[in-house]
Amino acid sequence: MAEKKLNGTVIVTYRCNARCSMCNRYKAPSKAEEEISIETVKKLPKMYFTNITGGEPFIRTDLKEVVRELYKKSDRIVISTNGFFTDRIIELCKEWYNPITEETITMNRLQISKLGRAKFILKEGGSMGDLYSTTDLRRDDKGNIEIDEGGNVVVEDNLPDMKLGSVFPDYNLAWRNSVSWKNLNLGFLVTARIGGIVNSLTQANMDLFGVSEATAAARDAGGALVNGRSLVNPETWYTAIASQGGIPQYYTYSATNVRLQELSLGYTIPRKWLHNVCSITVSFVGRNLWMMYCKAPFDPEAVASTNNFYQGMDYFMMPSTRNLGFNINIKF
Repeated sequence: MAEKKLNGTVIVTYRCNARCSMCNRYKAPSKAEEEISIETVKKLPKMYFTNITGGEPFIRTDLKEVVRELYKKSDRIVISTNGFFTDRIIELCKEWYNPITEETITMNRLQISKLGRAKFILKEGGSMGDLYSTTDLRRDDKGNIEIDEGGNVVVEDNLPDMKLGSVFPDYNLAWRNSVSWKNLNLGFLVTARIGGIVNSLTQANMDLFGVSEATAAARDAGGALVNGRSLVNPETWYTAIASQGGIPQYYTYSATNVRLQELSLGYTIPRKWLHNVCSITVSFVGRNLWMMYCKAPFDPEAVASTNNFYQGMDYFMMPSTRNLGFNINIKF
């Protein structure tokens, strides 16, 4: 009789470094000494499939030992992780081996996601927000784009990785202030995101169909300026760089932006006007009112997906909106 095997889930911890809104696991973390031990893992039955989960499994510094034991008794292992501990993930991969040939599986490059030609690639020393391109126009020895006698350019794929940057900011800033005079009060919040990049497939598609401001300017100028001196037919140029979601480096922009995030203007009606029953503050409140600085063709804080690996990507997203409203505060 064939040996029976199970499909199993091994929860190695309830600790987590993330604070995801759809999960409250972090509010009730486990204690390290209460979590499943290596000795208990050794006693588990053989399994076809094992999912190692939590919490965030890589919080455990001995996860490597847990995986070693489960690898002896499971045909397939999947670790559910938020990918934050990249160094630990790569270090674990260095020990992985083929159970048939017993050869170590080396992994110094992992493509974790892509959109169009833009690729998120995880490398040692990098971050999960690093955006790469492996596509470019053919260039000569001096780095200039090659243009043939017919005015055409050639797109080359499968080139060595070209790092464009990270979609993560270097840092975020905020300044809140309020001013009161008699019964009037004024408050505002200015926020800034410094550093990082974003990529726009929307802009690429608009260029491809010739409906963007950039393509109109190229037509008015008699062509797209290439290498600082040559004019290429706009349709030829934008068909080359904007097809298939665009060559990423031509549609990558700085994510740095500064905005007036919130503004409030209120007036407090004195208690004596209301027979000392209460005071009432009536306020006008506006949010996301003014983009003071932004070089990207869309709001860099907007996202096309809640997926970890689609931050900083614009794919026909709705424009961000201003919000206007009133607030009434009654104090008895």
